[in-house]
Amino acid sequence: MALAGVRVIELAGLAPAPFCGMILADFGAKVIRVDRTKVSTSVDTMGRGKKSVAINLKTKEGVAVLRRLCLGSDVLLEPYRKGEMTGAVTGRRRVVSSRYNQMNCRPFLLCEFLWLLRCDGEAGSWPTGAVEGKPRFDLRSPNRIRTGRSSVHRGRARHQLPCHVRPSVLAGTQRREALRAAEPAGGLRGRRAHLCAGGRPCAAGEDENRERRGHRCEHEGAAYVGSFLWKSGRIGLWDQPRGQNMLDSGAPFYDTYQTSDGKYMAVGAIEPQFYRQLLEGLELDVGKLPPQMSFEDWPELRRVFTERFASKSQAEWSEVFNGTDACVTPVLTFHQVSSHPHNQERASFMRDASGDESPRPAPVLSRTPAEPCLAPDPVIGQNTAEVLREYGFTSAEIDKMQASGAVEVALVKAKL
Repeated sequence: MALAGVRVIELAGLAPAPFCGMILADFGAKVIRVDRTKVSTSVDTMGRGKKSVAINLKTKEGVAVLRRLCLGSDVLLEPYRKGEMTGAVTGRRRVVSSRYNQMNCRPFLLCEFLWLLRCDGEAGSWPTGAVEGKPRFDLRSPNRIRTGRSSVHRGRARHQLPCHVRPSVLAGTQRREALRAAEPAGGLRGRRAHLCAGGRPCAAGEDENRERRGHRCEHEGAAYVGSFLWKSGRIGLWDQPRGQNMLDSGAPFYDTYQTSDGKYMAVGAIEPQFYRQLLEGLELDVGKLPPQMSFEDWPELRRVFTERFASKSQAEWSEVFNGTDACVTPVLTFHQVSSHPHNQERASFMRDASGDESPRPAPVLSRTPAEPCLAPDPVIGQNTAEVLREYGFTSAEIDKMQASGAVEVALVKAKL
């Protein structure tokens, strides 16, 4: 696999950090999650392919263990706000933390500062600037699953709004029935984790050609992912008040509409040729409607679309627009997404050994595709002894640290 041979130390956290670690594990990296001791259950739902080591970082022995793990690894994922590891681990400014140069770690160690990527309920802080160290809680849209290129949609237009969404209140929106979002701004939790996962190979690639020294990777994810929104303002896409622009639910041809059975259809027919097919599917006469780009007439056009979509069920409208380039798709629930023909043909979802379903790793590489582990996620401390032995600790050292409480070893019963 693409990252075979890469060793990653992930300090246990929530959301972006575990997701980044799972991405690296899916593509072949050996990811070791460092959990806290005296914790019975992990809240990490993205432990796929990882190993768990339970270390008490409030002890000197625990700090020494973590430092030794870092010396033998390539990537360190730190999910905490700036200075938190410093205070929690030693109370001094010199620590086992993201500052690999202060740790005297191997020069290849890359430190991914995931505390820059806080989102969806996990506290973080700004690393620098006027609000340095202040907590931040970002309200972002949920991850969304799109229909698009290949299989049953091969050759079809890709301006469909996501086929799976949840009601939410989002920046840049005016109403909240189903999806009211500027498309490129959504799903930042996953996209920022992808940015962070990409930081490692980018930095490593540069080092292959230069001094072969490690990088401290900081990610201003929210700003960078919003590049399209920022730059497209120059061409007038965001001149109107919130909720009245083309891509933030202002345009009647780029929105969602409720059907007769209380469900929704997503519409994204921007280009004229796609808009014509939308009108054909709705059985509307273009000659009796206002021009598509007549902003003043958008409220009237929305009223017409709303009434027409309310006249049939979601299944009926799906049948009408199936196979067309009208950019109209059903808004599906979590339980419906994996059974959608497009996702089935692309094998977009998979099941692990426990039968739990999850999305297939992305991107899909042609020569070295991801091979996600299908075994159950590790329990806290399940691999402590195994990993420590791999990093050179003797059985006597492990027993001594376990007796002192510096590490914990979980005994996992075999399921017969």
